[in-house]
Amino acid sequence: MDNLEWKNLFETDHKIEYWYQLLNCLPYSSDSFEYKRLKRIWSDQTRFRGKKGTSNRQHILFNLRSEQNLQISIWENFTIFDKSKFIYELNKIVKFDFDLNEVQNVNWSYEWEKPIIIEGYRIGIKLLDIVIKITTISEEFLIIVECKNLHNILSSKDINPKYYLDIEEFNRFGNNKGILFCVGSKVENKVKSQIDTLFNHSRIVTWESIANIQLALVNTLEIDTTIKRFIIYSFLSQYESKGIHPQMQIQEFKMDDDLNHFLQLDYCDILNLKIPNAIKGFICGSMLNQFHSIKRDSLPFEYLKTELKQSEMDTSEFQPRSEREYALWDN
Repeated sequence: MDNLEWKNLFETDHKIEYWYQLLNCLPYSSDSFEYKRLKRIWSDQTRFRGKKGTSNRQHILFNLRSEQNLQISIWENFTIFDKSKFIYELNKIVKFDFDLNEVQNVNWSYEWEKPIIIEGYRIGIKLLDIVIKITTISEEFLIIVECKNLHNILSSKDINPKYYLDIEEFNRFGNNKGILFCVGSKVENKVKSQIDTLFNHSRIVTWESIANIQLALVNTLEIDTTIKRFIIYSFLSQYESKGIHPQMQIQEFKMDDDLNHFLQLDYCDILNLKIPNAIKGFICGSMLNQFHSIKRDSLPFEYLKTELKQSEMDTSEFQPRSEREYALWDN
């Protein structure tokens, strides 16, 4: 199989009806923390756009290049890596003034909603794209990630640090907190000029740099070389579908018998591999959502069989406010 045929395996012209078709890194179980943090976004009916009952009605996640889609499809890839290594590599680029050595745990959530209360009245909400809590051997740190699509610069809200950090739950972190703006490389210089006057703990990272970090981290995984190659080219296909072009040089792909055999595995074979569950979830998600020319008769995980279509989510019970306000990041 030559490179052109390999590219054809990554078909993109297929009907997307379910949230789990939007990302490669699928939760291994519906009881997992990963499932809960992803559900926070896809089950939020306030994210639908377009007139109800029309063909234009769509959850914003199903816009494949929206900020919300970039959040869950690209950032969730970090689930397969050692969290301390992921944070170390990220901080090598953004250079927060934090002592992020001896990291013991990393947790994050998406779209945490915080009500704005003045004199006992709820007057609005704050929405934080990604909240990351980092626990080292001696301290806790907090990073708020504001995600932009590849072409957007910051809004007036974005350049107000109080919007992100003036929150009661964050007081305990003291000076161990910062804001990270995730933007496209084409607007990086414009965004830099926007945050020049902000406080010292504001940083920028590009989606292209995030992709470079993930590609480099694949080599740290203690798994078979064939699986590493599969992950790398799944990443590259995903990035391409979003318009993200990492600068990292990747060895030219060549199909061989090992990789061809791997692509033919059934989901049950993948789930029996002696690798971490997070990597099994990624492989199954990639097989399901990228390799559509290789037909499989079932879904990789039992819980997926009862998930709702996008149109069904729109008419289902509304996500309660308590779920949107629950600080998953602090678990």
